[in-house]
Amino acid sequence: MGKTSKISIIVGLFVFLFGASVFASIHHVPSEYSTIQGAINISVDGDTVLVASGVYEESINFGGKSIVVLSASGALETTILSPSSASGVYDLPLDFDSLSAPLKARDYLSQKSLSAGSPVVSFTSGSDATTELIGFTINGNNSVQCISCIESDPLISECIIQNGVGSRDGGGLFIQYCAPRIHDNVIRNNYTPITGAGLFARLGTGNGTVEVVGNVFYGNQGGNGPAISFIEGEGCLAERNLVYGNSVPDAGSYIRGVVYVHVDNATVIN
Repeated sequence: MGKTSKISIIVGLFVFLFGASVFASIHHVPSEYSTIQGAINISVDGDTVLVASGVYEESINFGGKSIVVLSASGALETTILSPSSASGVYDLPLDFDSLSAPLKARDYLSQKSLSAGSPVVSFTSGSDATTELIGFTINGNNSVQCISCIESDPLISECIIQNGVGSRDGGGLFIQYCAPRIHDNVIRNNYTPITGAGLFARLGTGNGTVEVVGNVFYGNQGGNGPAISFIEGEGCLAERNLVYGNSVPDAGSYIRGVVYVHVDNATVIN
């Protein structure tokens, strides 16, 4: 047996016994990589991307990786800002009082369509429960969704999620067919014309439980459930959230509460 083969066997046995995480790397932004996405691209499962304070004007995509993206100084010091400009992308006014009385929101929406670029943060299929996004301001720049999470189960914690716009549902967070943990965030001043301006979750079945715990929701504006909406499926926990100052500018047919729960196996307490 050659020397290389012996080394491979030893490394393989070590990983089997102790796990691949012992080989995890920390990638520093911006000292090593100028962008967060650049550091994500080089990462493998188990790695950490550590981001120094500053404003990072980019959209990032975890690409199905199970990694940790962590700010060194917290959300007040570290912002990921959508590079999209509101001009020419988002043309639906947040101030519905500016509309003439006969032109209600539901009629206005039927005449307008919202086009939008990529969300500021995207979790695509594959990221598991070891994936984390911690300690950022995620700013949609009044033009795109802040966070899209589809078939991935990350922890999103200690973030400020603001100024997001959904073309239909979920201006702050759009969640579909997965069970992320949304813990201890401030979710504010997001907009969507239809459902769940702050947080929208389409649950499906057999995908686990979405946890929305210890968050503050305010200033979110939209249709059904402008703060929080759970629809289509089963499995949600909303606990110890502070919800205030969210609104439906023109109720029309959208009279379903600031928190809208239309699923099975739902727990909404405190």
